[in-house]
Amino acid sequence: KNPARKTSYEPNLLLKLLAGISVQTKCLYLLTATPMQVEMIEAWDLLRLLNIKGRWANDSSSFLDFYLQLQEGINASNLRFLIEMCRSPAQDEFKLEIEFKEKLEQKYSPNVVRKLVRYIRKDKVADLINLLWESEYKYCLKEILEGTTPLKRKMFRNTREQLREYRQQGILKEKIATRHPVDCFIDFSPEEWHIYEDIDDYIKNY
Repeated sequence: KNPARKTSYEPNLLLKLLAGISVQTKCLYLLTATPMQVEMIEAWDLLRLLNIKGRWANDSSSFLDFYLQLQEGINASNLRFLIEMCRSPAQDEFKLEIEFKEKLEQKYSPNVVRKLVRYIRKDKVADLINLLWESEYKYCLKEILEGTTPLKRKMFRNTREQLREYRQQGILKEKIATRHPVDCFIDFSPEEWHIYEDIDDYIKNY
């Protein structure tokens, strides 16, 4: 985890540097070994460097609210906001990526997927609310909302299982290590805690 903010609102020198680089390059790749350990506000910072559009880029509050409300569950009161975020900035051009669409059609049905996409594209929130009573539509809609975010589209995560599949297919020649991690807790002395906190403070502020 590499904090890029001094506080919840103020970017540090690292984030300011990245922002300056991003406007001067045609292509930018961001690599992290611990994508699940960043705060959501830090994920938004990284996505902005990748030139996201629409309401996703306007401010961090909409970005954070989307995931919080989706986690709480889709309902009649938050569906319009979730759909507006999902359609932004595509609007009438909203569509699913082919591989993602085929996966949903296999899991649910082509008719379910087509109907949901059509209602989202035409902003028929009232019709979507009526479909929430049917679990198949509700679960599929949740997957669509989760799968069409900038985070989902721009973040690629290779697990060890996926790398092993690449090796079986001949894409990778290197062996994939099998790990057996063991938790080992270390008690810091007061002096060690002081050093640790100083390093943490340095990363956050500089």
